[in-house]
Amino acid sequence: MTMKRVLIGLVLSAMGFSLSRSQSPFSREIDGMILKGMDYTFLCRFDSALTVFETLERLLPDEIVGPFYRAATLQSRMMDYETDLWGQEFTFQIDKAIRIGEEKLKQAVPGAWDLFYLGNAYSYKGLHLAKSGSLLAGIVNARRGVAFLKKALSSDSTLYDALIGVGGYEYWSSRFYRYLSWLPWISNDGEHGIRMVKKGIEKGTFSYCVGLCNLGWIEYDRKNYDSALVLFDKGLQHYPGSRFFLWGYADCLYKLNRFDESIVWYERLLDSIRKGDVNNGYNEAECSMKLALSHYELKNYDSALQYSDAILALAPDAKIAKRMVKQKQTAQAIRKKCSRAMKGENR
Repeated sequence: MTMKRVLIGLVLSAMGFSLSRSQSPFSREIDGMILKGMDYTFLCRFDSALTVFETLERLLPDEIVGPFYRAATLQSRMMDYETDLWGQEFTFQIDKAIRIGEEKLKQAVPGAWDLFYLGNAYSYKGLHLAKSGSLLAGIVNARRGVAFLKKALSSDSTLYDALIGVGGYEYWSSRFYRYLSWLPWISNDGEHGIRMVKKGIEKGTFSYCVGLCNLGWIEYDRKNYDSALVLFDKGLQHYPGSRFFLWGYADCLYKLNRFDESIVWYERLLDSIRKGDVNNGYNEAECSMKLALSHYELKNYDSALQYSDAILALAPDAKIAKRMVKQKQTAQAIRKKCSRAMKGENR
């Protein structure tokens, strides 16, 4: 599984929040704005989400939520499009959110929600640093974020959505424990992390889909593809067409050798990718590769050749081309296999 798939669950986890009327520090109108912006993000309507959160920041200039959700949307957008185009703007917004959050902690006894948002802001910064290649700095910031999330839970045990962020961190840190065991704060208790995520899904009110996405990729990583498929399907029932769930759903069908079905879903995904605001070729190549492989497994050699040729025809910029080596090599290999198979059938 690519690092992108690992990070999708963690990024959307950080967007999660509970808006139980007994908990929310904001008015019903503000809560509604946050929910609307999150809906837009899941549906990959990022410009609409940013518009909502820019308005939120104007209404609450002294609160962390405006810049935090703007940063969250930008990070989700960069992961969806496989680009770092908005990296500078993300850094500006997340650092602004952290400054506001740290200042609030200096001025008063921190409430659970202040700790929650500050923890998520540090987690976001950590994820961005790790994805950008600064692994150790990323881990340090993510660890700081998780510490704040745990404090939020200690302050208010009913803030169940924080469990999704903490549980996700515990699972993925245990996943890479063998590489990072020399770090004293890396745990190896992935099962505990999974239980926390499940409880967050069960108890949380408005972060249900956030938890579904996170747990879906965890189950995928554990090779529990049937379980992951169910989770991604539930996500698609809430957000039809969401690429965050489409990738997982199609990939699970592929892993289960249900190639007839995987083709249908990869084609839907490919159409969505091509219609997106940004298409640098990487996602198109990845999706076309899975379509070529699925058709090859079904002995649909003409279709397998069609998608392989589409990959080879892509001419991305040099940076993307370096990341697209696997897809190009796979396309060339499929072409050779199809050629041999078709010659054998024609004898």
